[in-house]
Amino acid sequence: MLLIEARVSTVFVTALALPFGLLVPMAYAALHPNHVSLAEIEFNSKTRSLEVSLCVFPEDLEQVIGKLHSKNSDIQDDFCLNESNVNKFATRWLSEEFSFYIIQDGVKKKLPVRWVGCELDVKKSWLYFEVKTNGKSPKFELENKLFLGLNDDQTNHVKFKYGSDLQWFQANNKTTKISLEVK
Repeated sequence: MLLIEARVSTVFVTALALPFGLLVPMAYAALHPNHVSLAEIEFNSKTRSLEVSLCVFPEDLEQVIGKLHSKNSDIQDDFCLNESNVNKFATRWLSEEFSFYIIQDGVKKKLPVRWVGCELDVKKSWLYFEVKTNGKSPKFELENKLFLGLNDDQTNHVKFKYGSDLQWFQANNKTTKISLEVK
C-alpha cells in the first residue's frame, strides 16, 4: 500500500511539475517574442554631436553585458544587470556593435562614444550616449550590429532627426550599414 501511495504521489508531482516546467520558457517567449531595438538619433547642430537614445530589451542587454563582465572579471560571481554594470561595459559594447563613422574627403573615421547613462526597467532599457562628430561633414555612416550575434531574427530600427527632417532606417543580418546625411 505504501508503495502505491509513493507512485501516485510521484505521478501527481510530475503531472504538476511538467506543465510548469514547460510554461516557464513559454512565458519568457511571450514576454519577449520579437527581437527589436529602437535608436532615436538627433543631430545637435550647436554641439555638432549625434545624441542617441537607444531602447533595448533588458534580457538581451543582460546577455551581452554579462558576457563582457565574465570576460573581464577575475572572480566568477553571479552577474546582475544593474546601472553600475551597464555604465561599466556599455561604451565598449556600443563601440563594437553601434559604430558611427564620419566621412570627410572620401576618408572614413570611427567616432568615439561618450556614455551619458541609462534607465533600466523590467520591460525595456534606455541607453543614452552621444557621439561628437569632430567636424562639419554632413555625411555619417552607422554600422548597427546590435544583438545580431544573439538573435537570428533581430531587427534594429533607427529614427534619425535633423532639425525638422526625419528619416527611418532598419538594420538586420542582411543590412548593417546606414548612411546618414545632414542636409
